[in-house]
Amino acid sequence: MGCQKNIKVNVLNEVEAWELFLEKLGYGIKLPSDTEDVAKEVAKRCAGLPLGIITMGGSMRGVIDIHEWRDALEELKESSMGPDDMENKVFPLLLCSFIRLRDPKLQRCFLYCCLYPEDYRIPREELISKFISEGLMDRRNSRQASFDQGHSILNKLENASLLERADSKYVRMHDLIRDMALRIARNDTGFMVKAGLQLHVIPEEQEWEEDLDKISLMCNKISDMTHCMSPNCPRLSTLILRRNPLEKIPDAFFVHMRGLKILDLSYTWIEELPNSLSDLENLNALLLTCCVELKYVPPLTKLKELKELDLNKNKLKELPQGMQNLVNLKSLNIGFMSCMEMIPAGILPKLSHLQRLILPDHFQVPAEELEGLKNLEEFQGLFCDVHDLNQFITSQQKYGKLSFYSIIVGAYDSWSRIHPDSKRLTDKLLTINGYCFKRGRGGEDKVLLPRTSKT
Repeated sequence: MGCQKNIKVNVLNEVEAWELFLEKLGYGIKLPSDTEDVAKEVAKRCAGLPLGIITMGGSMRGVIDIHEWRDALEELKESSMGPDDMENKVFPLLLCSFIRLRDPKLQRCFLYCCLYPEDYRIPREELISKFISEGLMDRRNSRQASFDQGHSILNKLENASLLERADSKYVRMHDLIRDMALRIARNDTGFMVKAGLQLHVIPEEQEWEEDLDKISLMCNKISDMTHCMSPNCPRLSTLILRRNPLEKIPDAFFVHMRGLKILDLSYTWIEELPNSLSDLENLNALLLTCCVELKYVPPLTKLKELKELDLNKNKLKELPQGMQNLVNLKSLNIGFMSCMEMIPAGILPKLSHLQRLILPDHFQVPAEELEGLKNLEEFQGLFCDVHDLNQFITSQQKYGKLSFYSIIVGAYDSWSRIHPDSKRLTDKLLTINGYCFKRGRGGEDKVLLPRTSKT
């Protein structure tokens, strides 16, 4: 809990344990007498351990049917993960709560959370973006619908007491629950998680086993990769190296990772990406935000499955070659690319599936380049004048999907103060020659509409 000193919390007595268990089941719930007897037996199995009571009670929230309670009790009796006292008392309770999620979609999303370091405040929006890129959720027709589904999944995991809400924008995993998730992930689904361990070098190449599915090395001090030239991981779908002082990746590093779907190198010091990246034809998300030294990205011509490309904050002078081939791209963030001078004409119109587009803040993109983006839901950009604004909004009104935007008309030097960088826009913001018109989600403020007459 972040206390200054350790405070011993004793196990609860039977009355206290039952009261806490009932609280997690839901206030006001009335169990039939025969069902209540089984429920009390389940509560007793928690041995007075608060975390076990909270987790087990949360997993049974709202359940009244006696058959489900009997089934839960049977699962609890059979759950076992190890010989020592802590495992015998706690882990079976946590494992039972995981099993009782039932829905494989919820279980997959829960296990994904253990890729983050211990005690890490995980941004909900970032997590949901990865769920989408990994294909862990059901497909939805719009970005908003996908995020609604993602928030619903996280809420269900919170209600089951398998995730904690840090605040409205973050979730966190309890240490013991994360330990349980790591055991399942390592044994059943092929995870290698060494996140936040203060590693200075990348794991030896022999540790990169062929059957690995996900690897997380985020939040370490890794700068050297020279002894790990080309790991043989054909099944690897996720590789997270974010928040490492990484400067160089061996050129052949990705040669045997053709199944990779998510590559996250955000917040590294990488200067150039290896050419082997160009052959990752199954890649769905390439995340390079805040790679402030990045000067070269190899051609992306073959990456036709790419759905999310984040190039926010770097030293690239131009977009990578082959951008026009990314016909399935849904999210493109090229904001704050201060060294880039222009976007070649004809590229954006070919990215017709874009749902989210974040453009640089220091040059205008002609409105006609954006007219064909029929699926756009989120937009951030700069227009030369009100005429271009009219042209853009008129075209978007035909499609009726644009929900969140942050638009500047005319030169404006204080863009970053008006709209701090964020994963997703949450307000409607329009600035014309320094005058700001804003509308929040509540819609209580006035909205500036385009003028139909010439300006």
